[in-house]
Amino acid sequence: MPFTPVSESLLDREWMAVDYQVLKMALVPDPAHKLEEQWRALIVMAQAIVDRDGAWTRALILGDDAFKAGNSKSNVLYWIATRPS
Repeated sequence: MPFTPVSESLLDREWMAVDYQVLKMALVPDPAHKLEEQWRALIVMAQAIVDRDGAWTRALILGDDAFKAGNSKSNVLYWIATRPS
């Protein structure tokens, strides 16, 4: 379920600024909250809409499991790199 160029039309920056406040809680390591790595990659891509530099840093530390469900590391990094600053 990777982001594609059309995703930019669907993910409004103002909406994502509010939504990301909830999503970012899933990025905090918590043994009780077992979020699959593939979902972490998507949350990092969403983060790039409101915080490109922070998303880039997080993307570089995602494990290999984050890229096993149709999304690639190159797609994640490309998406982040092409977000407006």
